[in-house]
Amino acid sequence: MAEARRTERPALLGEFTGLAQQGVRLAEQREGTGGDWETAATAEWRAAALGLIDRTWVCERMIGVVFPADLYRRARAYGTAVDQVLWREYAHVEVSSHDRVRGPRPAVLEAARGQSGR
Repeated sequence: MAEARRTERPALLGEFTGLAQQGVRLAEQREGTGGDWETAATAEWRAAALGLIDRTWVCERMIGVVFPADLYRRARAYGTAVDQVLWREYAHVEVSSHDRVRGPRPAVLEAARGQSGR
């Protein structure tokens, strides 16, 4: 069981960070249309964003199951930042998608390194 857990943990973190990055890219795709933010959210884009954020939340919750609370809190902050970027919940301030996740992303990676013993 312990060996399976050691293998599962890096895979879970990899999946989570990959999903989060996809979320940022999806937000950038919408921002990059040069048009109106609302118009850029086509039905196809919305379906992709909803599916992606659902997978991100599930992965984040699994981090809460297999990692200590500190790493989970950081993963939750990163997942929340990605969600805000996707739905542009920060539209009242001028900030890019990358700027919005700039703090939470390295915090998750730092905590993950601490868990891997590096």
